Amino acid sequence: MAVDLDLPLSAIMAGPTAMLVVMGIISWPLGNMLERYGARPIMTLGSPVGAAGLLIMSAATGPVTYFLSWVVLGCAGACMLTTPAQIAVTEVAGEKSRQTLSVLIIVGGLTSTIMWPLTAVLRAQWGWRTTTMVYAALLLIVCMPLHWFALARRRRSPAKDDVTPTRLSIDSARFVLLATSFAANGFVTWGFALTIIILFEVKGLDHATALTAAAFIGVAQWAGRMVDFFIGGRWSDPRLAWWARLCSR
Repeated sequence: MAVDLDLPLSAIMAGPTAMLVVMGIISWPLGNMLERYGARPIMTLGSPVGAAGLLIMSAATGPVTYFLSWVVLGCAGACMLTTPAQIAVTEVAGEKSRQTLSVLIIVGGLTSTIMWPLTAVLRAQWGWRTTTMVYAALLLIVCMPLHWFALARRRRSPAKDDVTPTRLSIDSARFVLLATSFAANGFVTWGFALTIIILFEVKGLDHATALTAAAFIGVAQWAGRMVDFFIGGRWSDPRLAWWARLCSR
């Protein structure tokens, strides 16, 4: 992509950063919409928006269209990535949402293990532009129908007279500390995932070996989450349970 678009590698890697910034900005008003309408319509809308972003990327000719594609993908990501997906699972599973969310996290741990090699194979066969269009088509053909037909339909909200509004107080200092810790964790984990293949190549590995080594990160995450799922919650000593959950990170 850097060669085709005549951009430095740092600019190419800045694309996902732009997506994350847009996701953070969009998530604030989107939270109210998720609470009001549920995850189903929001995630369904996210699929065509994501497809549009990928199509813009596949046709990118320079920095303007390239970063525009990531801005659109940021809007789509806020609509259908981790947080909306967890809300959707909670709406479907109800009282069993805790166990179901654990399964979702376990399966999600294998994402890089499956998608990185698959993307490399498609790119080697068809190039990155066609590969991007294939993923856009999958969003429209697979994800959008699944979001619309498989996710829970929001039940009619009770009448306003029956609802007693409650105002929750938030400890500002703790909230800032929590948000900072989440941001720092994302800075490390996202940055590491985006650059790990390139770092391996800089150390002398060929692309195929670097990709294989990076793909095992997903296996490690999956194994840690399996430990948390099957053992962490069953240990009576809270310190042991904490250690199991730490391993799943």
